[in-house]
Amino acid sequence: MTRDIDWAAVKAEFPAAAKSIDLGIAGGGPMSRKAAAAGARYFAEASEGGEAHWNDWVSRSEAVRRSVARTVGAAEADVALIASASVGLTLLARLFDSPSAVLTIDREFPSVTLPFLAGGRELKVLPIGSDFGVDWGRVDPELVKGCGVLAISHVGFRTGYAHDLGAIGRFCRRHGLISIVDATQSAGVLPIDMTAAQLDAVVFSAYKWPGGGYGIGALAIDARHRWPGGLPVQGWRSARVPYDLHFDRLDPTPTAEGLELGNVPFPTAFALGEALDLLNGLGQDAIALRLVDLGQRLHAGLDRLAIPVLSTREPAHMSGITIARIPDATTIVQALASKQIRVSRRGADELRISVHVTTLEADIDSFLTALADVLPR
Repeated sequence: MTRDIDWAAVKAEFPAAAKSIDLGIAGGGPMSRKAAAAGARYFAEASEGGEAHWNDWVSRSEAVRRSVARTVGAAEADVALIASASVGLTLLARLFDSPSAVLTIDREFPSVTLPFLAGGRELKVLPIGSDFGVDWGRVDPELVKGCGVLAISHVGFRTGYAHDLGAIGRFCRRHGLISIVDATQSAGVLPIDMTAAQLDAVVFSAYKWPGGGYGIGALAIDARHRWPGGLPVQGWRSARVPYDLHFDRLDPTPTAEGLELGNVPFPTAFALGEALDLLNGLGQDAIALRLVDLGQRLHAGLDRLAIPVLSTREPAHMSGITIARIPDATTIVQALASKQIRVSRRGADELRISVHVTTLEADIDSFLTALADVLPR
């Protein structure tokens, strides 16, 4: 499947990818020409025509909503366009507010848990295995007792482990938990079907793997949660009929759009739409297979250098992220940066290496050669 795609041509769509070997996508990814142009087009239109373009902007933002829905396997009415995953997780913590505890896993990203802690919720942490995964069929029932929500990342930012979303959905249904998944490290490049997995909510930021830039993300929430206890936040576009402009009554819309509160951030939303259309055009299955192929090439090269690979080698759970153990990782990151190779450090002795649609086999080989040059003798 991946051999039918000209990956060099895909890379050429990202101008920044030609200037360096970017293996730091998990921290932030480059934008394609079309994504950047979509944002710039808005500013040009606003400058030259002002509100004359309003109806077109609204129409284009709805197309973005459809692209997000396709990306995460949700209905269009499930999708809200928001500033970031952190905003979405904060909204979800407000929506699913209760005295119950929140279940998460070790090494989770702070944005996934802090909104619940800020609301006074108890946090229970599941241990992870040596491959950083969770055996969902063997979770200690005592840890689940008293919990109402499972909040978890699809792919661990410090592990690269891609959890089975279907298994998460089944686990949550078995234990009566609300499932909240942060897909910031997977959206657009790994298959996500929240409807098939029966997940309750999925959020992501766009500045990493989608290549949509900063200031935009998305939240998808299943219709059965809209909004039995009332909409937890309100803005003028939270109303069922926004342009009625009632100030003295609450009549929330039944769609996720109500969580946007006000107008869609048009320029960033348009960039996100183009970014997702590029990835969706390639196909999430094809991209996922490509990431496994590249990851296996990377792992083999690290093996030759006797560098321990900490991330899983099981294809079903591989993502674009590989964690390798290297002493004094900060020095290695800086040395590689001087060679125009971008990676990141996670932990004093952990190197995080990210492959993406902008990565070619030659990029991995060049990275491995450079890494060998900068390793302590």
